[in-house]
Amino acid sequence: MKKILLILISIFSIVNCKLLSQNGWLWLSPLPQGNSLSNVSYVDAQTVYVSGNLGTLMKSTDGGNSFDLVPTGLRDNLYVTFINELTGFSSAHNGIFRTQNGGINWQYIPAPVNSIGQVLSTPTTVFYSMSNYNRIFKSTDLGETWNESLIPYINTSLTAFHFADSQTGYATCQRTDHFMAQFYKTSNGGLTWDTIKTIVSRTLGTICFTDSITGYVTTTIPGRILKTTNGCIGWDTVLSTSTSSGSFRFFNQTEGYFRGSSIYQVTTNAGINWSQSNIYSPFFPFDLNQGLGFRSNYLYNLIFKTTNFGQNWTQITTSVVGDFLDVTFINENTGFAVADNRIQKTTNAGIEWVEYYLNLSGFAAVENIMFVNDNTGYAGIDGGRIAKTTNCGINWIVYETGCYDHNHGMSFPSADTGYAVTKYGFYLKTTNGGVTWVNSGQRENQGYGDVCFVNNTTGFAAGDSSLGSLGFGLISVTTNGGESWKISRFDSVEFFYDACIATPTTWFAAGSQYSPTKGVVLRSTDGGVSWGKSYFPSHITAITFPSSMSGYASSHGGLIFKTTNGGDSWFPTECIASSSLDGLFFINDNTGYGVGSGGRIIKTTTGGGNFIGIQPINSSIPKEFKLSQNYPNPFNPNTKIKFQLVKGDHAKLVIYDVLGREISVLVNEELKAGNYEVNWNAANYPSGVYFYRLETGDYSETRKMVLIK
Repeated sequence: MKKILLILISIFSIVNCKLLSQNGWLWLSPLPQGNSLSNVSYVDAQTVYVSGNLGTLMKSTDGGNSFDLVPTGLRDNLYVTFINELTGFSSAHNGIFRTQNGGINWQYIPAPVNSIGQVLSTPTTVFYSMSNYNRIFKSTDLGETWNESLIPYINTSLTAFHFADSQTGYATCQRTDHFMAQFYKTSNGGLTWDTIKTIVSRTLGTICFTDSITGYVTTTIPGRILKTTNGCIGWDTVLSTSTSSGSFRFFNQTEGYFRGSSIYQVTTNAGINWSQSNIYSPFFPFDLNQGLGFRSNYLYNLIFKTTNFGQNWTQITTSVVGDFLDVTFINENTGFAVADNRIQKTTNAGIEWVEYYLNLSGFAAVENIMFVNDNTGYAGIDGGRIAKTTNCGINWIVYETGCYDHNHGMSFPSADTGYAVTKYGFYLKTTNGGVTWVNSGQRENQGYGDVCFVNNTTGFAAGDSSLGSLGFGLISVTTNGGESWKISRFDSVEFFYDACIATPTTWFAAGSQYSPTKGVVLRSTDGGVSWGKSYFPSHITAITFPSSMSGYASSHGGLIFKTTNGGDSWFPTECIASSSLDGLFFINDNTGYGVGSGGRIIKTTTGGGNFIGIQPINSSIPKEFKLSQNYPNPFNPNTKIKFQLVKGDHAKLVIYDVLGREISVLVNEELKAGNYEVNWNAANYPSGVYFYRLETGDYSETRKMVLIK
């Protein structure tokens, strides 16, 4: 056998960085956080805000060289624009969010628009925004109220607008009746608009004006950038371009850029000449020198800075390298995570990680890892290879299994006896500690996501069959060490991604379910003889049980579901990661780790934090459906809503404002019969009357409540 060369590439050291905790979880990598990012908002050259998924907001006071997390208390995807250091805005459902204390507290404002399109700050602050209803709206009171500014003519669809100053603004549109496109112009701050006909093109794209008469617009068929110096009366072509989709930004009369699909056309002489910069990641320039960008393989969760408009970049975010697929710990301090063709090891509970590069030929993604004791561990590698260490990861020996497939799961019930399954239906077994492997041969039309064994002879594998147009879930059980397998078919299941064992007779398989629900966990309490289902709003990607009663399951959308009664019921907890985790491992009921793509590693020492949304009150089955009056009422800002279900059903509990607009969904999932309680935090909503409505398959009721601040 060939001995693998372990090369110590780097040590990820967290120096002068804070391990920031939120709702029971803290980020270990990247720092300061690892959710996908969406926008950069510059207050000035030194004060910068960066926003993203799951209420993510970060602030820099040194021009983007370092960032601190701002605890927003939101779980919405933020795209924040700040007009000064304290006041910022983000999109919301049927309205906007507003903060006036630097992002710590947010108020929801119902509005006909979902974002702030443009801010004019002289002589007073004025907002303009374009709605989905083909209108331009104006606000003069920081978004509290909005008035219609422009309603286009019939057969006209607005495409963009821009104000050159507090009085002069332009809007572009396209005709839906095959006539040439036209411009709208206002000279009184949007009170009235005049139509400017043009023979430029049938389709006008984005627009930008540097003063009241000088501006730029894009057209399609052919793609061009045009310039006017007389307020849209005449236009000259200044650049031919492959796309009209994008945006303009000018820093002054002469310097600016047009951003298309990964292409920046830059001018420093008022559009006379343009040079192309190819930047293949989201880029947010402050000027024609410095700016910030986001990068990662699958998530834009890493921050980079440039001082020469994208020619060179400096990474601001610190991160453990890799798109992680699995994690395991052998004690409270020592653990391993695997990604790509490397193994990361920590000996101080995740604060620092040492990276070992596996010098393997060909594609060699390490997909899973497990230890049978403090020293002996195994790592499953693509290409039918399994690596073994007997000195806690210091050295590894790679063994060939002969199947050359993706290794999707391993289980070693003892130091010598182990099993593995692959993507395309191979079963592998060793009885000499991984030195040699018996290949069962490929099971046609079968693929497996994971395998678990209780002892050397009894275990199960979970996956799917590709037979038919949709396929179906499979669970195979053996009681004779893999000599024979009993296969159970689950037609509504799409695929099982992960599996685990809570007790010798209590087994779990997790994955995705065909419509109408997306996630599913199957549980057997009789050693695989029969299986019951629990449904989830999105795919379950990883599952683990540190004890017989406590279990955790990661899902798409960033929720981690938790059970404290052995899988009878599951409820979401306040996870800080906005995307699903591919690996979960808990040392005990409270301390656990999650890993995923983009170098993401998170940790909890509090059992995942508090439940969010719905909680069961007791396990008794009520005699009638009921939606109770919220308590307290009136309230500020928290109130509790109780309801009861006499049978299992899909339940939806929604909050509406006084105009009947849906502003929050508290429950939208399959629930068993029982008594439930939901907390609604209205800190981000204004005082007023609200309504809450519960709907099930054959029951619905609405009640009123009052928020007083």
